[in-house]
Amino acid sequence: MEIARNQSKNRAITAALGASLMIAGLAGCGTISGLKSPDGKRPVNLSAFNKVVVRDFADKATEKETKNPQEKEQEMKRVTWEFPDLIASETRRTGAFQRVAREGEPDASTLLINGEVTRFERGSAAARLWVGMGAGSSYLDALIKVREGGTGNLIATLEVSKTSWGGGGAIAASQTADSFMEEAAKKVAEELQKAKQAQ
Repeated sequence: MEIARNQSKNRAITAALGASLMIAGLAGCGTISGLKSPDGKRPVNLSAFNKVVVRDFADKATEKETKNPQEKEQEMKRVTWEFPDLIASETRRTGAFQRVAREGEPDASTLLINGEVTRFERGSAAARLWVGMGAGSSYLDALIKVREGGTGNLIATLEVSKTSWGGGGAIAASQTADSFMEEAAKKVAEELQKAKQAQ
């Protein structure tokens, strides 16, 4: 009876570890930080703000492209519009702010969000699936900036540094730069909501 209980317990632990690894794999490697104040010491409190304006991001990836800069520039035009659009959509979904917009003149009660994408690589899903070992890796590196609308003063930043899992297989193949944008947008919205509710 005791042996059966131990075997059942071991199976449960193995299943839980497997599920944890699967979730970690689906999320990719790398990090998405929380909101950090400019000095990195003070907690971020956004309780005084009730509106958000999310502007297009700056393209800091094209300047690093050497093989096909024109194609990269066209790709980044989409990315620097779509990423902030996802952030606005996810922030609106939280209901933490009275108004979330992509345009408009910010005032003292408005958070102004902008930033820059420093790396965006689609890589190759086929290489990630069949080769692994980092081949065809996808990447997203970005810096999100949260400013006071009235003054433009920097309130907080959030850093994104994501890459696909190097082990290959279906999990790595599913980890795209676009999925990293979606994940990061959700994280930004969650962090803004938490800071809005801070006392």
